[in-house]
Amino acid sequence: TFIQNRYGQYGSTKMVIKLPNIPIDEEANKKFRESVDEAMLLPTKTTDELEDMPDGDAWIIKDLIMKKSICVLAGDTGVFKTTFAMQIAKTLTEGEDFFIPRFSCKGGNVLFVNEENQEFIMKERANKMKINGNLHWLNWHGFNIGNSDMMAQLRATVRQKEIKLIILDPFRNVHDKDEDRADDISPLLKKLLEFCQEEDVSILLLHHLRKSQGGFQRRKGVIDDLRGSSSLANKLSSGFILTKQGDNGLVLWNVKNRFAPCNKPITFGVDYTDEAINFIYEGEYGTQETKINKLVIELEEYLKSIRKGEETSRKHIGEAFKDYDDRIIGRALKKVIEHPQYQKVRRGIYRFISEQQIVSDK
Repeated sequence: TFIQNRYGQYGSTKMVIKLPNIPIDEEANKKFRESVDEAMLLPTKTTDELEDMPDGDAWIIKDLIMKKSICVLAGDTGVFKTTFAMQIAKTLTEGEDFFIPRFSCKGGNVLFVNEENQEFIMKERANKMKINGNLHWLNWHGFNIGNSDMMAQLRATVRQKEIKLIILDPFRNVHDKDEDRADDISPLLKKLLEFCQEEDVSILLLHHLRKSQGGFQRRKGVIDDLRGSSSLANKLSSGFILTKQGDNGLVLWNVKNRFAPCNKPITFGVDYTDEAINFIYEGEYGTQETKINKLVIELEEYLKSIRKGEETSRKHIGEAFKDYDDRIIGRALKKVIEHPQYQKVRRGIYRFISEQQIVSDK
């Protein structure tokens, strides 16, 4: 026992309590056990009675979003979090294959609660992604998961429309609690998880990352990078972080998974034009870098094989290396022209020149 005196100093004392040696009354214990009502006991289970590991039917999207659970998709501003979440919603509502082969799904209705982007922005993106009319939207409603009346409305909506996934975008805009205080966030998420269990629905939270400041330095693809209290990470069944790679390249990091080993990071691209938005799967992170580095060597040899000073087009390069994805070729070419002997003459035109020509050009 630690004791503080009036001068603010601490000391310690040890207390020993000696209990009398009372003999056990086996007959009294037996009568007590026989008289206890089962309703008074805790609902314990033996090891044999424990549930088995969830099978494939326990997932909304295999290895991505578990049934009756909370998942988070986090990232900095501008990493296509909302657009990626819309792709998840499109996959589920249309019952199609996910563009990342590893994540298979069986389909289901989705409610997308948008509290960040204006409605016309969401409609434009949905049209570019060719999302059909089965996706349900709640836009700029002022929805608050801490409001009991709104949660009652949500419960009725989930039941009436048979919703299987709710997307909350962004998490910070659907509550009025202090994200840094565990005493605020933990009870809020506890109630949200109870809601998931009761209504057989899952929730995907779109969230932001902490900033590197005040002695905190972010690391790539770790759950500690999530903004706010660690209570958020503790309540999650699965967590993912999106980071940028190049201009339109993305890496998806699996930072938490309660029910399966965390997946290796995955790379994919975003083809974002005036007419359409498409995601392009590129493979596991690291595997793609190996492909690019291998292609860099092959491209250098290819450009050297052309008569010095003569030019070749991006189209001809694509035909010569048709076994490679077009985006891999583009990124490899960017690395190649970092060397002064390999030049991008103009848009889509490349050439190899000798060192003597470099000197004469200077």
